Amino acid sequence: MKKQLLTKTLALAALFLVQVWGAKAAVDFGTDDVISSTTLWTFDQYLGGEEVSKGTLVNYKGLYLYGHDTNEMLISRTSKTTISSFGGQDVIIYSLLRSKTGRDAAGKKASGINNATIAFNASVAGTVYVYARVENTSKKMTIAFNNTKVVDAEISDARAYNVYSYTSTEAGCFAIAGSGGYQIGAVKFVPTVAPDPAPTKTIKMSDMGLMTFSDVQAWTIPSGLKVWTVKKTTVGQNLQLTEIKTAIPAGTGVILQGTHNQEYTLTATDAAATARDINYSLRPVVIDYALPATYSTGEADNANWDNYILVKDGESMVFKQSDGTGNIAAGKAYFCIRRDQAKPAAARLTLNFDDDATGIESPNVLSDTKEYFNLQGQRTAAPQKGLYIVNGKKVIMK
Repeated sequence: MKKQLLTKTLALAALFLVQVWGAKAAVDFGTDDVISSTTLWTFDQYLGGEEVSKGTLVNYKGLYLYGHDTNEMLISRTSKTTISSFGGQDVIIYSLLRSKTGRDAAGKKASGINNATIAFNASVAGTVYVYARVENTSKKMTIAFNNTKVVDAEISDARAYNVYSYTSTEAGCFAIAGSGGYQIGAVKFVPTVAPDPAPTKTIKMSDMGLMTFSDVQAWTIPSGLKVWTVKKTTVGQNLQLTEIKTAIPAGTGVILQGTHNQEYTLTATDAAATARDINYSLRPVVIDYALPATYSTGEADNANWDNYILVKDGESMVFKQSDGTGNIAAGKAYFCIRRDQAKPAAARLTLNFDDDATGIESPNVLSDTKEYFNLQGQRTAAPQKGLYIVNGKKVIMK
């Protein structure tokens, strides 16, 4: 049954392309990522000022951003906004996807989507939620399903953001756009019936026992894996880490801690994003991203930022300032400090774990002296009988 739905969805996506873009039907739209479980997209990985260029189709982990030949999309950095109960969860927004101009799009007719728009394919029935704003009261936000307009919402206040939604009764293609200039802060899809079984994801821990992680879906925390959020810098060069014990939230950068090189299986779930300080952020990476060492938005309240990535430094894992070369991979996270906030002079930040939660007092996972860790990554001062990690190697204590 699911295979039939998926085939139908892909066929609809192909038809959608032919109807909307005509000669551009060769563009691969919707065949890489077809959504079947609860999925949340925000644009938090962007620092602000980036654009989806004209004629460009970007696969943002299943959400397709299309900068049409006559228009482009821009990413704007905003102050922190929290949406309560957005499709069953609270969502924190730091960036917005903006259309410079627009037209009455999203399925008005076959040629209707002729400006910046976004779309995704679902292989199951469900509800789409869109948190958005149209910049002129004479304009509308629109949602199309299988190239037929299903939401065509007028607004009374051009300054207000609203939640627009539509529930489908079958698999298909959703397209979202607005007439005039518009801004979209978040999109979420929730299946009508949860997939059975829930999707799973396998990750492999680094050889140092620490790694960053993020995703557009929320995931369970398997046994033996610890999950941490990062607070602002403390005295000196430390980052304070606090453990999450429920689930890895969607759209949230975290640090994972586990056994060196071990594989862990995560199961899809739903969890609200974790609040954080806008000035000291561990940001998710949804698609491969060229991360600059510093960044300026040109906005007075969010002017300059320094970016740090988690790297191996000798026998430790630390955050070092990006050198501005190469990409940071999708599924990772990076730490960002606004440059007018307190920060260390050196471009290096060590990790300070919450002692109450773990008993770990040092940011080092490995060192030149013998340090014993159990298979949960916890340091043990006086190991008993069993299997331990000693300086990166498994040792059996008898």
